[in-house]
Amino acid sequence: MRHFAVVGSGPAGFYTAEALSKTYGDKARINILDRYPVPYGLIRFGVAPDHQSLKAVSKRYDKVADEPGVDFIGNVTVGRDVSVEELLELYDAVILAIGAPHDRKLGIPGEDLAGVVGSAEFVGWYNGHPEFADLDPPLGGTHAAVIGNGNVALDCARILSKTPHEFEGSDIVGTRWRRSTDRRSARLQSSAGADRTRSR
Repeated sequence: MRHFAVVGSGPAGFYTAEALSKTYGDKARINILDRYPVPYGLIRFGVAPDHQSLKAVSKRYDKVADEPGVDFIGNVTVGRDVSVEELLELYDAVILAIGAPHDRKLGIPGEDLAGVVGSAEFVGWYNGHPEFADLDPPLGGTHAAVIGNGNVALDCARILSKTPHEFEGSDIVGTRWRRSTDRRSARLQSSAGADRTRSR
């Protein structure tokens, strides 16, 4: 019997667990560890809520989690609750599949000014990521600038350009759209992580 620890329950973690399960079958025990109580990482907290077809890949991960010998263990932070060295004593192999959870600074003047928000924070906020529940992006204006033209940048631009009506049926976690009282802008109010509505 081989014992594996996969640190991170996003796409990389689940595809790794799937490959290990297919390779070793019932001769493997696979623990997927994550610092959050819920799995799916980037699929849950990073994919835009209006891209339901992409989020649907989590159904495939459900099947992996249902495989005999595969277990998800949440609320475990490697480096705080357990060290890599300790994991290596318990498992035959430890696979780190944690991705890049933080914004990378550009090193340009003004990036620390009020109103400048990194994409990891903004995407995490509108997806209900618990670490960004208290983020208060300035959405009361009529203009925004998005630096970059990759997938995440385009997601941010698309989310910023949508109206409340266009979000009906999406799965923005713990979030709702509300028209500002002066009707000059739509403001996204987030109550993710707390049962309260914040307003300006």
